[in-house]
This record gives sequence, structure tokens and C-alpha cells, in this order.
Amino acid sequence: MMAVMAAVAIALATRSTHLVAALSVSGALKHEALAGARRVECLPASPVCYVAAQSGGPDGLGGVAVISVQDTSAPRLIGTTPPNQDQLRGASGIAIAPATRGRAVYVAAASASALAIVDVTDDAKPKLLGATNDTDTLNGACAVAATNVVPNFAYVAACGADAVVVVDTTDFANPAVVTRVPLSGAVDVTVAPMHSVQAAVLRASIPPVARRRRMDAAVRGIGKSGTSAAAAAAAAAAAASSNTPAREEIPVGDALVYVASGHGMRATVLKVYGEGKLLTRLGSLKDTARLDDVSSVASSVVSSSRGVFALYTTSVCKGGNVIAINVTDPMNLRVPNMGEMHAFGGFGYPTLQGAKHVAVYGDVAYVAGSAKGTVAAVDAGGLVADDVAEDELGVIDEGLAALDGLGIDAAEVLEGVTALAVASEGAALVAIVGKVAGAQEGDESVPGAFVLLE
Repeated sequence: MMAVMAAVAIALATRSTHLVAALSVSGALKHEALAGARRVECLPASPVCYVAAQSGGPDGLGGVAVISVQDTSAPRLIGTTPPNQDQLRGASGIAIAPATRGRAVYVAAASASALAIVDVTDDAKPKLLGATNDTDTLNGACAVAATNVVPNFAYVAACGADAVVVVDTTDFANPAVVTRVPLSGAVDVTVAPMHSVQAAVLRASIPPVARRRRMDAAVRGIGKSGTSAAAAAAAAAAAASSNTPAREEIPVGDALVYVASGHGMRATVLKVYGEGKLLTRLGSLKDTARLDDVSSVASSVVSSSRGVFALYTTSVCKGGNVIAINVTDPMNLRVPNMGEMHAFGGFGYPTLQGAKHVAVYGDVAYVAGSAKGTVAAVDAGGLVADDVAEDELGVIDEGLAALDGLGIDAAEVLEGVTALAVASEGAALVAIVGKVAGAQEGDESVPGAFVLLE
């Protein structure tokens, strides 16, 4: 374990000059099982976190590492998936299965082009339950999301297939692809319950004819992705003959899927319906300046008196950024006037250079800046404020610029930080590092790191 106690970068995105949080490293773990660590999720109300390590595992081909954060000063490895698990090769994304489904995690494995399900009933002995792989549909699977609202499905970003894929996980031993939505550059995905305001907006804004067309298009898409033509035709006939009211033809549903598209420079919202197995595209925003190389979408959305917002991170040539996108109307996405940490047209904020991931807890958005080895705590409320007067901009710029004079260097611990999560109901912030500073690619084992911040 690395015994490191160092201050980590802080960031400001508010209408005043107070600091959001001062983060410090409380404990860290370096281990070969964390090599190529890409994503981390922590079990709610439990001191356990799960890491998808692209080149981790006993054989260095990828796997899941289980970390205990019971002692925040000394996180420890308590289990890894066994070697020779082909369906976990290149593990890149991870999501905790809905609580109603038992103790399991979903893993997006890029090299295997698979969605795998791992049993973590015994954290010391995680084991593969089942998987589905498809070198076309799930090519380069890089991220996965799930929610209690639709407990029998997982939503996968397939980077190599330029698509978001729905996987039926009803039978853990035999997960199955049910449909896909083409989406160029899809690199990250999250699913969240639909806010009541969003539901009201959708009911009021989608005309009956448009609803029927969207349903028809979605049914045709299912037929193309593997469902039999007969089943697709039957579903279409059932939709056409339905006597339910127009507003029920496409149920508003209870969940929305948010997607970050890197080389597509786009943020997209998809609506879940059909008990979770269907997706239809509601709205999309392309912005070549602010969404250039967008790499992550927040694992939850932020709600305020100004509406509902999703947070995205972007990585641009001279800096990084976190962008708040107003998704109150999922069919009409927009960035508020102050919905970013840097003025429009700029190159992002240098401290967040290489911004890789954003995680939200309460009113704070945590951002990983991999190129600089920084973690920033950003006031999410400040990001969603779209009524800031011009004469207040200087105050915000001054607060941000103050970071450059702090002289903070935590690169030894956080260089290459790839993802963040909040552990044990806010007790600590977790950061994972794919490759520890100084490690050479030619080493027999290239360790990664698990860092706890408080």
C-alpha cells in the first residue's frame, strides 16, 4: 500500500468565491489486479467497491477486483475473478445489478465484445455467472448501466459498434441481446429514473401521430437486431390495433438513457419503454466546441429549480471541462449560459486536462483529470445556473484561476486517474488509476491503483 497523504486539486464553479471542498488522500492501494483499471462502482450502504480492470485479473487479461473500504486509511483487495475468463477480457465498464436481482455486477468487456455477469454474493470469490458476446453488436463493449426501475435489463455502450445495446439479464446464466440503437462514437452510458417534470413535458410535447411513428420505428429496429420478423410484425400489428389513448401509445416510461458520444461530439437522450427492452431516441445535441471528445456522462442527473440537468465531461486539446446540459425537455437539449467551467469557445480548464469521468453525489460533481493527475470537486448547482450576470463572470474566472497558484502535485498518486465513485453513502470518494506513475509497459505486471479521498 502506498502511504500517501497529499492535498488534491479543488475546483470552483459557483457564483461566489467559496471553495466546494478540499480533498485529501486518506489511503491508497497499488496492485496488479488493478492494472488498466477503467471503471469503479461502490455498493450503496456497504464498504465494498468493484473495479473493472482492463488488464487486471490473475492472468492480466482483464477481470473484476473487489476492494474493501472499511478502513478508509487502508483499502484492501479482498477478491478477484478467477483466471482464464475469456468473457471478461478487456473489462472496461461495470455496473451493480439492481438490488432486487441479488448480488451481482454487470461487466462490459471490450476485448471479448461481451456483457458478462459476475456473482459477488461472496466478495472474496467473485465468479462468472453468464455472458453474451457478439463481435458485431457488442463490438468493443466499453460501458454499462442498470437501474432498479427496469431491473431485468442492462444498457451497454458498444464503442466498436457505434451503438447502445439493450441486454436482457432476466436469466443471469444466459443474458441475451434484444435490440440496439446506432449511435456514432458512443463511449459512455447511464440510465436514470425519469423526473416527473420530464414526464410532463414529454406527454405535452409528443403529438399522437409522432408517438405512433416512433413506436413503429422502434419495432422495426427490433426486427433488424435479431428478433424474428414474425415477432416484429406481430408487435407492429398489436401497436396498430391498440385502442389505448394516444398518450399511452408510447408509454412515457420510468427511465431515460443518457449517452456520451466521443468522436460524435454529441450528447443523446434515449427513452426506455416496453418494460425496458425498447429504446427510442428523444433528443440529441452536437457541439463541436463544448462536446469535443466527450468521454463521460454522470451516473445520476442533477435537479434544481431551473430544471433537470445531466453532466458530461469533455477532454479537449488544451484542457478539460465539465458541461451541464439541460434535459428538462429530453427532446430539446441545451447548455445554459454558465453550464460549463470555461467560457464558450475556449479550450477547457487546464487543471482538468484529459477529463475522463464525472461522478455526482448530492450537489457536488467530482471530475477526474487524467492528464494532470487531478480530481476536482465542482459545485453542480453553479454549473446549472443560467442567469449569471455578465459582471459576475470575472469573479468565477478569478476563483478558477486561483487553482494554478496552489502548487498542488498529486501525480505520484493520481496520474492517469480514469474514474471516480462515491463509497459508503458519501464516506469517501474513490479514484482509480489504470497505471501507477513510473510503471513501464514492458514490466511483467503493470499495477494500477485504488485511492480514497476525503
